[in-house]
Amino acid sequence: MDLEDNYMFQCPACRQHISDSQIHEHIQNCHFYYHHSSHSESYSSMHSPYDHSYDYGRSSLTSSESESLEETGSADFSSKHKHMTPSKTHSIAMCPVCFYNYHNTRHPPLLLPNCGHTVCKPCLKDIKEKSNKIACPICRAPSKLDLKSLPINYALLDLTEKKTLAKCLLHDYEFVAYCNIDNSILCGACLFDHKDHNCCLLNDSQLESITEQKKAQIKKKIEELSGIKEIWTIALCSMEKHINQINKNIVIHKICLLETEKKMTKAIQEGSKKCVQELAELATHESLKRLQNTFSLNISSLDQQISILENKMDQFNELSMAEKLDNEIIFNKEPLVEIPSLAAAKTLLEKLSISVDYKQAIQNQKIF
Repeated sequence: MDLEDNYMFQCPACRQHISDSQIHEHIQNCHFYYHHSSHSESYSSMHSPYDHSYDYGRSSLTSSESESLEETGSADFSSKHKHMTPSKTHSIAMCPVCFYNYHNTRHPPLLLPNCGHTVCKPCLKDIKEKSNKIACPICRAPSKLDLKSLPINYALLDLTEKKTLAKCLLHDYEFVAYCNIDNSILCGACLFDHKDHNCCLLNDSQLESITEQKKAQIKKKIEELSGIKEIWTIALCSMEKHINQINKNIVIHKICLLETEKKMTKAIQEGSKKCVQELAELATHESLKRLQNTFSLNISSLDQQISILENKMDQFNELSMAEKLDNEIIFNKEPLVEIPSLAAAKTLLEKLSISVDYKQAIQNQKIF
């Protein structure tokens, strides 16, 4: 094994250490590397950060600066990644060094004024710590400004925030592929769980037919649901009409019931009044009054006769024995009145003793 095979590189995506002889095979099979490098066509217009043929900015460097730059972390970064020119383009929304998407706090994009390239703050900080200087990792142009003085590329940050791609909820990586078996979109990490499935990249042309089929299915389902919705809408309108008519009829019935209640209350009051009057008339019937008067007169007459006899008894007691024997007692010769018949009273009593249908009596306004 030669010296080159013993030299180890680190994959910028998955951070795995690989020998120089295996780096090309690893890059082709690294799903994380593909995930970070397959979202845009814009990187093809950039000069590769690993291309030694491009010497942007070197004409402005002195020989001493060039020699110093070769000893810095930028030169080391270029030499360590000279075999890692990505075959796929990566998005301008991600840092060309660490391949992480720009973020206003985690990976803010810092603009290098001398060359115009943009690199995230953590990567420039790493370069600064290793070389004690800041130089562009793409073109090696040095920066005279300190890390804190470098301006944030707000235009690129705004573009990044507006064009943020959907990410996997499980791994927080952007989606890169589609599984035809599970009908699900996958990120680079999810691909390992679907390695035996029929998967294709999101930029694959066969996905167009799949998406068209899904669109057709969705359109068909929408039309089906729209038809069902129309039927339900018609039924709802009919139901609302019935409900409105039912409510109107309920109001009419309530009014009729109240009016009937008033009429019935009035009729009951009148019928009850008539029945009470009838009972009062029965209590003051003429035949009963005459019979009662006859009894009263006869009793009064008898009381008078008894009173007279009692006076005579007192007088008789005061006489001597000879006078008592010689005294002639004279009684009232008036005949007693014959007690009248109670047949009429008995008949009325029997009439009042029978059960009465008071509801019918009130309706007829007559008890008997």
